[in-house]
Amino acid sequence: MKCFKCGKEIPSKNGICQECYQEIIENKYRKRKVIPKNNFILSHLDKDEKIINKVKTNKAFYYLSFFIITIAILLFRKTIFEFGIQHQKSYFLMLIFNVLLLFFGIYLIMDFMARDIYLTNKRIIGKWGLFHVQKINIPLESLNLITTPSAGKLEFSDSKKNYLFEFVGNAQKIKHLTIEQKFNT
Repeated sequence: MKCFKCGKEIPSKNGICQECYQEIIENKYRKRKVIPKNNFILSHLDKDEKIINKVKTNKAFYYLSFFIITIAILLFRKTIFEFGIQHQKSYFLMLIFNVLLLFFGIYLIMDFMARDIYLTNKRIIGKWGLFHVQKINIPLESLNLITTPSAGKLEFSDSKKNYLFEFVGNAQKIKHLTIEQKFNT
């Protein structure tokens, strides 16, 4: 049997893993948590590091993006029909606008789904961005400031750089948990 935490082979089915001291109890009803090997965050965590919370995108942002996509699709259908009948330049420009609006809505959703930022017991770690991927790795000891400048915004800063994240659904919670973790270490 393998340890659920570190993956080391364990001779008995019940007991304690000698590598990470995780208590092992075999239970056929226990669901195994499958960790994807290509997960950036999980592949960069230390053995004794635990995830406290994740920076979540505000749900209203997703609703707005889906609204943009829906409007683009509805207008697209009408514009195609009108352009097919009247062949006017204005309908062609509206068609181009609809396509751009549709791609913009899809881009927004994909860009914020790519945001993967976590607070652990040791640091703030993560990555974000769809085309230009940026990374954050701030140990809690070197974290100078964490603020929420306005609703839905979260700002981290260390001695080198400021990081501002918008459309954060749990900004206040992350702020309080980060301060709590910083003073507990």
